Amino acid sequence: MSKRTLDETSAPDPAAGRTEKKSKLETHSAPVRLDVGNGHSASEADAVQASSAFQPATITKRRLDETSTTDPVAEPAGKKIRLDTDSPNGHAEAGSGPDITKAEADLYDRQIRLWGLDAQQRMRHSKILVIGVTGLSNEICKNLVLSGVGGLTVISSDIVEESDLSVQFFLRETDIGTNLAKAVAPRIQALNPRVQVDALTFDVHKQPSKFFDNFDVICCCNVARYGMIRINNICRGLGKKFYAVDTAGVIGYIFCDLYTHKFVESKKSSGRNDAVKSTFQKTYKYQALEQVLESKWGMLNYAALSKREKRAFNARVDPVYFAFNVLWQFEEETNGVPNADDFERLRSVRDTFMRSVECDPAYVSDDLLRCLTKISYAHGELAAVCAVLGGYAAQDILKVISAKDAPFDNFFAFNGTAFSGKQLKLGKLDQVVVEINKPVKKPVETIVVAVD
Repeated sequence: MSKRTLDETSAPDPAAGRTEKKSKLETHSAPVRLDVGNGHSASEADAVQASSAFQPATITKRRLDETSTTDPVAEPAGKKIRLDTDSPNGHAEAGSGPDITKAEADLYDRQIRLWGLDAQQRMRHSKILVIGVTGLSNEICKNLVLSGVGGLTVISSDIVEESDLSVQFFLRETDIGTNLAKAVAPRIQALNPRVQVDALTFDVHKQPSKFFDNFDVICCCNVARYGMIRINNICRGLGKKFYAVDTAGVIGYIFCDLYTHKFVESKKSSGRNDAVKSTFQKTYKYQALEQVLESKWGMLNYAALSKREKRAFNARVDPVYFAFNVLWQFEEETNGVPNADDFERLRSVRDTFMRSVECDPAYVSDDLLRCLTKISYAHGELAAVCAVLGGYAAQDILKVISAKDAPFDNFFAFNGTAFSGKQLKLGKLDQVVVEINKPVKKPVETIVVAVD
């Protein structure tokens, strides 16, 4: 398994890959002590009572279902999740027990208000395997752990090198010469002690199929093409969710094969005062990576296409997808990454590969190939590109685990030269949509809190 790094620094961003939403109702988990003079203090409640004569009644509006935890995927209508308040200090082992604890509910309050308790509960019990320790996998692990997944396992048989420090913010100089997974695991754990973080040091490609049955999602970071295909086929046989991510300088990609994935998606009307919410249960059926890579494109002369035909073709695919295929082919033929002296050979590999998939070689420009020849200087990782792709990949994994909203399907191409990303549907993707409930107008409850 090769590593790609570049001498740039990165810092963890606790907000990356997460969506936050302000609540209409704010609560306080503990009383606030107020100084009332003469060396005495009073709670916030006492202070409010003392000044009640000067405060008018407060009226708050909220939706009746604002705190509802019902989810058509996991629970029958009207069923709610119980908060476990019996555990010592409100704490529990990560992902253990049937119910989410009060302490966890307070910690993930914003996420619960956005996704619901059912979604957070599914995340709490999920187990994720991240294969490879890179700058990109650092970003993914950071975002997943901060979001409260149940367990995260990182696996790598590689040793920390000095060049790894440039883009992997979990590493220190004292880690040089130690195993990568062992070095980063304690610092990932420190981000969220409620998540179980494990490190494995053996070669994942030598493991039997039953090894992968211990996880819900498997994410490959900077894994060779043959390795990704093998692991992907194992995941399909076990019904596990599969992701593959990588960067090469200023470009990167995310691929997912979720086999068969069911999720719930809600849509609201644009009206503000009479919002109507419709809920749909959708099922996506994905193709394996091996099938996607065998696709034929039937476009032998890009320059001869009309503007309309070019727009249609560009909507189907992106040069970044083909560039990574050329890179994989080069790595398999040479057992190494290209450098500046390999440009002509890289062009030859491009021409041969593009013709084999019935696509014009000129679609992958020479300028894009030259970007690939520069990754040998530090194996191709840029901190900024890792942050963007890591946030997006982690966000999509959380969508899949929580079964809330649609994941992307099934390839995301990022081009840092234009700072653009494109979501592609490669291969055949079947979709089934079932409406769970008819649109209904939500009543508004008015709560009057009178202060005597």
